[in-house]
Amino acid sequence: MSGKLQPSRGRYGVLRIALNPLDKDPFLVADAAAVLRARVSPPPVAGWHPGMDDESIDVLLESAYLTDNPDRLSPEQVLSRLEALAPRMKKITDRLLGIR
Repeated sequence: MSGKLQPSRGRYGVLRIALNPLDKDPFLVADAAAVLRARVSPPPVAGWHPGMDDESIDVLLESAYLTDNPDRLSPEQVLSRLEALAPRMKKITDRLLGIR
């Protein structure tokens, strides 16, 4: 089996593996890979898709942390971190919408 590791532009990478040499239905292989991926830590990022860049993933992880762990931070800290995310979210949204 041959694969190609593409270095990412930052901290997250893409691993592309050719499925043809496996001689199996690609959908079955993808389903099996998803099951195996769910068994390792850290868990997959909810909402992730292949087109996401580092900044999008960082914002997604930070917002998920803030909503999933409200008891770990004071309300002031949560508010401060959410306010810091706002301009980053706007840049991502503008980029997706083609706004400069």
